[in-house]
Amino acid sequence: MIGRMSRLLIALLLVLLPPAAHAAWERGGQLPSGAIWRVAVPEGWRAGDGLVVFQRDFALEPALAPDLGPLLARQLARGWAVASTGYSQAGWALFRSGRDNRELLERFRAEVGPPGRVVSYGAAMGGLVALQMAEDPVLAIDAVLALCPVAAGHRAWEAALDLRLLYDQTCADVEGGRLPVAADRPWLVPAEDLTPSGLERVVLAANQCLGIDRAPWQRQPGQQARLQGLLDLTGIADPDHLLVALGHATLGLTDLARDPGKLAGGQALGNARVDYGQPVVNADIRRLPAEPFAALDFRLRAGLRGGSRALALAVHGAADPLLPSGHIDWLAARWPAGGFASVAIEDAGQRSCDLGPAELAAAWDALVAWGVAGGPEPDGIELQARCLAVSEAGEADGPCRVAAGEVEDRTPRLRPRQSPMPVLDARHNGHWHDPDRPGEGWFVELLDPDTALVYGFVAPAGGEAGEQRWLLGTGVVSEDGIVVEDASTTRGGAFGLQFRAGQARLSPWGRLQFVFGGCGSARLRFEGPAGYGRGERRLRQLAGQADHDCAAGPGTGDGPGALSGSWYQAEQPGHGLVVNVDREGGATVAWFGYAPTGGEQAWLFGAGRLGGDGVLVVEDVVRPTGTRFDRFDAGDLVQERWGSLRLRFHGCDGATLAWEAADGAWGTGELQLARLTRPIGLGDCGLD
Repeated sequence: MIGRMSRLLIALLLVLLPPAAHAAWERGGQLPSGAIWRVAVPEGWRAGDGLVVFQRDFALEPALAPDLGPLLARQLARGWAVASTGYSQAGWALFRSGRDNRELLERFRAEVGPPGRVVSYGAAMGGLVALQMAEDPVLAIDAVLALCPVAAGHRAWEAALDLRLLYDQTCADVEGGRLPVAADRPWLVPAEDLTPSGLERVVLAANQCLGIDRAPWQRQPGQQARLQGLLDLTGIADPDHLLVALGHATLGLTDLARDPGKLAGGQALGNARVDYGQPVVNADIRRLPAEPFAALDFRLRAGLRGGSRALALAVHGAADPLLPSGHIDWLAARWPAGGFASVAIEDAGQRSCDLGPAELAAAWDALVAWGVAGGPEPDGIELQARCLAVSEAGEADGPCRVAAGEVEDRTPRLRPRQSPMPVLDARHNGHWHDPDRPGEGWFVELLDPDTALVYGFVAPAGGEAGEQRWLLGTGVVSEDGIVVEDASTTRGGAFGLQFRAGQARLSPWGRLQFVFGGCGSARLRFEGPAGYGRGERRLRQLAGQADHDCAAGPGTGDGPGALSGSWYQAEQPGHGLVVNVDREGGATVAWFGYAPTGGEQAWLFGAGRLGGDGVLVVEDVVRPTGTRFDRFDAGDLVQERWGSLRLRFHGCDGATLAWEAADGAWGTGELQLARLTRPIGLGDCGLD
């Protein structure tokens, strides 16, 4: 938290700030997070009018006088209030920017009034923060203008790590050319070097090794050769831009790794499997293995999760020297279809994200016309026309260089990361278990490239009522991992025909993280409530889905395996079956529901075979009981036969479940089921 003297300085700075053009008044102060906030409000603004939230770019210090953005005058003149926060963290401020922006909007509502439409925008890192703000359902952002956004935030820092390691390899034998190194992590600078003088030492070393701050004719042959080699390896075209990138790769990377509120020393970044394109480089460069769970968390915290109702317009340079347009491709693949548009600026100058005033004004006007007024989706032709009109009217200076359509990508490479299974696909669907914990199981259903449904069938913790527990949650997929932030459990239902919609009560359970490794292996890390605690499991894939094979690759998904997925009774949601069928028709079924009395959770499990007539018979259904999650003992496990069940499929999306229990309390009966999920990779089941 900022101290008393700093508070006095903040108050003085806010008093001395020049008033914003067209602003009736300004306010500012400090948020509970410690971030400084500032707002400019135009004459006549009323509750329900529009609000713009500007997000600043990367800086090594929190802003004591937050900038309200390059479009402030235009926005105020059109009746928008404009707010900004200096962030409560220095450097790469993504880890608390969500909290900062939530507090900013709360303060705005309290001191100014509730806004109507809310639009966020920013450039580079600010563009990513604006997009993340739009993914926060609490904030209800209507539209986003992302200027050259670092949408794949983790990729930017992987590139920074690559640059640091490539520089170290290139300049290792150059006297005076080595970068400052930390004693414990020689790919970082010492913590005390996170200062302007520390940056000066980086520049001096780079100048000694590469002649980076000299004209080409002033460089020695060795300096020129090393500089050109590093430019070729990184894809950066200009020495000045390489120097900027070195600042991120030294002070920025160290801040990210050391800050207790960010990575806190965790090894979230690595290069163990990166191919640098040159055998000598690949053989000699320092290799750093990333810790899988730290890397998974970092990717999600530093990037996007793939869901927002806001319309987003991205503007980027076709030849941006520092920000690859691959970030736009990454963003387009994750933003909801129909809610994303992008345009490119051709020949956008030598500076990163070098957009002119008229181009910025045109982008803003196009976003408002689309995302606020409900007009058509903007494109390059519209933005160029708007830009020319703005320039000709004298509202803002040119140039106007908006490309009409597809343009050649001349930005640096957005280096892909290599791993045995870099992206989760249909091969990872199915039934997983820990061989050391029989009677437990985990079912994974990838619903699309960014979303997974996860079920856990486990024992209850000691002291809990009931004999079984099942969990479920929707997770975010990120490359080789899945994170379920809010896994849930339930209580209060009834079994089978006695179940009624609305009986069961959902309650939070905790967090689940899955990281998938080689063929058929995964690690699970969990954080549960009291009695469950924290822990880790090493999982093996007990059965895949359809004809997908982790060794042979994805199949077509056709045949009996296409009946895999979650099934439920549409009129009585809250209980159901998870069916997993392999290429040969072998099947496992988990039935999650409730015991006949008491409303406690219960689940049943069995294996059977699907016949050519579309009937799946499981003769020996078991109900594992007897042990506890927190003091698991396989010797206490009881897996007595519960009864049998039969699933008759009526085509690919309907089925009849019939069961016969050995215990009369569970009885016999039938339920009509409908398909609830269709995991990715499923084709035609072959049943009419």
